[in-house]
Amino acid sequence: MSAVLLALSLISGGYEMLFLMIGFREYVTWRIAIIWLSLVIITMSLGEVASNLWPQVPLAYFWIIPIVCVTTFMSSRLLYTQWILMLPVAIFLNALKRLVGAIMGVIAKAVAQSASPMLLRQAIGLHSTADINLFLASIMMLPVIIILGMLAHRWLVQVSAADFLQRARVNISDYLLVIFFLLFTLLRMFLRWNGQSMRKRIWQLRLS
Repeated sequence: MSAVLLALSLISGGYEMLFLMIGFREYVTWRIAIIWLSLVIITMSLGEVASNLWPQVPLAYFWIIPIVCVTTFMSSRLLYTQWILMLPVAIFLNALKRLVGAIMGVIAKAVAQSASPMLLRQAIGLHSTADINLFLASIMMLPVIIILGMLAHRWLVQVSAADFLQRARVNISDYLLVIFFLLFTLLRMFLRWNGQSMRKRIWQLRLS
Protein backbone atom coordinates (compact mmCIF):
# COMPACT_ATOMS: atom_id res chain seq x y z
CA MET A 1 0.00 0.00 0.00
CA SER A 2 1.27 3.43 -0.91
CA ALA A 3 1.97 6.11 1.64
CA VAL A 4 -1.12 8.02 0.49
CA LEU A 5 -3.44 5.06 1.10
CA LEU A 6 -1.78 4.34 4.44
CA ALA A 7 -2.40 7.94 5.50
CA LEU A 8 -6.01 7.66 4.36
CA SER A 9 -6.50 4.50 6.41
CA LEU A 10 -5.15 6.29 9.48
CA ILE A 11 -7.47 9.23 8.84
CA SER A 12 -10.51 7.00 8.34
CA GLY A 13 -9.80 5.30 11.66
CA GLY A 14 -10.18 8.66 13.42
CA TYR A 15 -13.61 9.59 12.10
CA GLU A 16 -15.36 8.26 15.21
CA MET A 17 -12.90 10.19 17.36
CA LEU A 18 -13.52 13.36 15.34
CA PHE A 19 -17.31 12.98 15.62
CA LEU A 20 -17.25 12.48 19.39
CA MET A 21 -14.77 15.30 19.97
CA ILE A 22 -16.98 17.69 18.03
CA GLY A 23 -20.17 16.39 19.63
CA PHE A 24 -18.78 16.62 23.17
CA ARG A 25 -16.22 19.35 22.58
CA GLU A 26 -16.80 20.91 26.02
CA TYR A 27 -15.11 17.86 27.57
CA VAL A 28 -12.11 17.62 25.22
CA THR A 29 -8.68 18.33 26.69
CA TRP A 30 -5.27 18.33 25.06
CA ARG A 31 -4.31 15.23 27.02
CA ILE A 32 -7.37 13.28 25.89
CA ALA A 33 -6.92 14.42 22.29
CA ILE A 34 -3.24 13.47 22.10
CA ILE A 35 -3.71 10.06 23.73
CA TRP A 36 -6.75 9.28 21.60
CA LEU A 37 -5.03 10.27 18.36
CA SER A 38 -1.95 8.25 19.29
CA LEU A 39 -4.04 5.16 20.00
CA VAL A 40 -5.86 5.51 16.68
CA ILE A 41 -2.58 5.79 14.75
CA ILE A 42 -1.07 2.80 16.58
CA THR A 43 -4.21 0.69 16.15
CA MET A 44 -4.59 1.38 12.43
CA SER A 45 -0.86 0.88 11.81
CA LEU A 46 -0.90 -2.48 13.59
CA GLY A 47 -4.04 -3.40 11.66
CA GLU A 48 -2.25 -2.69 8.38
CA VAL A 49 0.74 -4.79 9.42
CA ALA A 50 -1.42 -7.65 10.72
CA SER A 51 -3.61 -7.76 7.61
CA ASN A 52 -0.47 -8.09 5.46
CA LEU A 53 1.03 -10.80 7.68
CA TRP A 54 -2.19 -12.82 8.01
CA PRO A 55 -4.31 -12.13 4.91
CA GLN A 56 -6.44 -15.22 5.57
CA VAL A 57 -7.84 -13.75 8.81
CA PRO A 58 -11.06 -11.69 8.45
CA LEU A 59 -10.33 -7.96 8.32
CA ALA A 60 -12.86 -7.31 11.06
CA TYR A 61 -10.37 -8.65 13.61
CA PHE A 62 -7.79 -6.06 12.57
CA TRP A 63 -9.80 -3.06 11.37
CA ILE A 64 -13.17 -3.02 13.15
CA ILE A 65 -12.85 -4.62 16.57
CA PRO A 66 -9.65 -2.79 17.67
CA ILE A 67 -10.88 0.67 16.65
CA VAL A 68 -14.24 0.04 18.33
CA CYS A 69 -12.39 -0.87 21.53
CA VAL A 70 -10.28 2.29 21.31
CA THR A 71 -13.37 4.44 20.70
CA THR A 72 -15.20 2.80 23.60
CA PHE A 73 -12.35 3.24 26.07
CA MET A 74 -11.41 6.80 25.12
CA SER A 75 -14.99 8.07 24.89
CA SER A 76 -15.65 6.70 28.37
CA ARG A 77 -12.58 8.61 29.60
CA LEU A 78 -13.75 11.71 27.76
CA LEU A 79 -17.17 11.71 29.44
CA TYR A 80 -16.13 10.14 32.77
CA THR A 81 -18.60 7.32 32.37
CA GLN A 82 -18.66 3.52 32.19
CA TRP A 83 -17.24 1.87 29.08
CA ILE A 84 -20.26 -0.39 28.80
CA LEU A 85 -22.43 2.65 28.10
CA MET A 86 -20.17 3.85 25.31
CA LEU A 87 -19.77 0.47 23.60
CA PRO A 88 -23.12 0.69 21.72
CA VAL A 89 -22.24 4.26 20.75
CA ALA A 90 -18.88 3.15 19.36
CA ILE A 91 -20.47 0.29 17.40
CA PHE A 92 -23.14 2.63 16.02
CA LEU A 93 -20.57 5.23 14.96
CA ASN A 94 -18.46 2.59 13.23
CA ALA A 95 -21.52 1.40 11.32
CA LEU A 96 -22.47 5.01 10.50
CA LYS A 97 -18.95 5.65 9.22
CA ARG A 98 -19.18 2.66 6.91
CA LEU A 99 -22.61 3.74 5.67
CA VAL A 100 -21.36 7.24 4.90
CA GLY A 101 -18.26 5.71 3.34
CA ALA A 102 -20.37 3.53 1.05
CA ILE A 103 -22.43 6.54 -0.06
CA MET A 104 -19.30 8.60 -0.62
CA GLY A 105 -17.81 5.68 -2.54
CA VAL A 106 -20.70 5.73 -5.02
CA ILE A 107 -20.34 9.51 -5.43
CA ALA A 108 -16.56 9.19 -5.79
CA LYS A 109 -16.99 6.59 -8.52
CA ALA A 110 -19.29 8.96 -10.43
CA VAL A 111 -16.85 11.84 -9.97
CA ALA A 112 -13.91 9.73 -11.14
CA GLN A 113 -15.82 8.69 -14.24
CA SER A 114 -16.86 12.23 -15.10
CA ALA A 115 -13.37 13.68 -14.58
CA SER A 116 -10.26 12.89 -16.56
CA PRO A 117 -8.76 9.63 -15.17
CA MET A 118 -5.26 10.59 -16.29
CA LEU A 119 -5.55 14.00 -14.61
CA LEU A 120 -6.61 12.40 -11.33
CA ARG A 121 -3.76 9.89 -11.46
CA GLN A 122 -1.22 12.63 -12.02
CA ALA A 123 -2.72 14.87 -9.31
CA ILE A 124 -2.79 12.32 -6.47
CA GLY A 125 -0.09 9.89 -7.60
CA LEU A 126 -2.37 6.83 -7.73
CA HIS A 127 -2.84 4.56 -10.72
CA SER A 128 -5.49 2.02 -9.73
CA THR A 129 -9.12 3.06 -10.23
CA ALA A 130 -10.08 1.47 -6.90
CA ASP A 131 -7.36 3.46 -5.13
CA ILE A 132 -8.57 6.68 -6.72
CA ASN A 133 -12.16 5.98 -5.63
CA LEU A 134 -10.93 5.23 -2.10
CA PHE A 135 -8.97 8.48 -2.03
CA LEU A 136 -11.93 10.57 -3.19
CA ALA A 137 -14.36 8.83 -0.82
CA SER A 138 -12.07 9.36 2.18
CA ILE A 139 -11.58 13.04 1.36
CA MET A 140 -15.31 13.64 0.86
CA MET A 141 -16.15 11.88 4.12
CA LEU A 142 -14.20 14.38 6.21
CA PRO A 143 -16.54 17.39 5.79
CA VAL A 144 -19.58 15.12 6.14
CA ILE A 145 -18.35 13.81 9.50
CA ILE A 146 -17.58 17.34 10.68
CA ILE A 147 -21.07 18.56 9.72
CA LEU A 148 -22.74 15.56 11.38
CA GLY A 149 -20.69 16.16 14.51
CA MET A 150 -21.73 19.82 14.64
CA LEU A 151 -25.39 18.91 14.17
CA ALA A 152 -25.10 16.21 16.82
CA HIS A 153 -23.53 18.68 19.25
CA ARG A 154 -26.63 20.85 19.32
CA TRP A 155 -28.88 17.86 19.95
CA LEU A 156 -26.55 16.36 22.59
CA VAL A 157 -26.54 19.66 24.50
CA GLN A 158 -30.34 19.95 24.32
CA VAL A 159 -30.94 16.46 25.72
CA SER A 160 -28.03 16.65 28.23
CA ALA A 161 -26.60 13.39 26.90
CA ALA A 162 -23.32 13.76 28.80
CA ASP A 163 -25.10 14.23 32.12
CA PHE A 164 -27.25 11.17 31.45
CA LEU A 165 -24.22 9.01 30.63
CA GLN A 166 -22.38 10.20 33.72
CA ARG A 167 -25.29 9.52 36.06
CA ALA A 168 -26.42 6.20 34.57
CA ARG A 169 -25.96 3.19 36.84
CA VAL A 170 -24.58 -0.10 35.57
CA ASN A 171 -25.09 -3.48 37.23
CA ILE A 172 -22.78 -6.48 37.19
CA SER A 173 -25.32 -8.38 35.09
CA ASP A 174 -25.01 -5.73 32.38
CA TYR A 175 -21.27 -6.35 32.13
CA LEU A 176 -21.77 -10.12 32.00
CA LEU A 177 -24.39 -9.77 29.27
CA VAL A 178 -22.11 -7.64 27.12
CA ILE A 179 -19.11 -9.93 27.67
CA PHE A 180 -21.09 -13.04 26.73
CA PHE A 181 -22.44 -11.28 23.65
CA LEU A 182 -18.95 -10.24 22.56
CA LEU A 183 -17.63 -13.75 23.09
CA PHE A 184 -20.53 -15.16 21.07
CA THR A 185 -19.88 -12.69 18.25
CA LEU A 186 -16.15 -13.45 18.15
CA LEU A 187 -16.78 -17.21 18.23
CA ARG A 188 -19.32 -16.94 15.42
CA MET A 189 -16.90 -14.92 13.28
CA PHE A 190 -14.15 -17.45 13.93
CA LEU A 191 -16.36 -20.43 13.06
CA ARG A 192 -17.54 -18.72 9.86
CA TRP A 193 -13.97 -17.94 8.84
CA ASN A 194 -12.84 -21.48 9.72
CA GLY A 195 -15.71 -22.95 7.72
CA GLN A 196 -14.85 -20.84 4.70
CA SER A 197 -11.20 -21.88 4.96
CA MET A 198 -12.18 -25.56 5.13
CA ARG A 199 -14.45 -25.27 2.09
CA LYS A 200 -11.67 -23.53 0.18
CA ARG A 201 -9.21 -26.30 1.02
CA ILE A 202 -11.69 -29.02 -0.01
CA TRP A 203 -12.33 -27.23 -3.30
CA GLN A 204 -8.59 -26.96 -3.95
CA LEU A 205 -8.15 -30.68 -3.23
CA ARG A 206 -10.92 -31.50 -5.68
CA LEU A 207 -9.28 -29.41 -8.40
CA SER A 208 -5.81 -30.92 -7.81
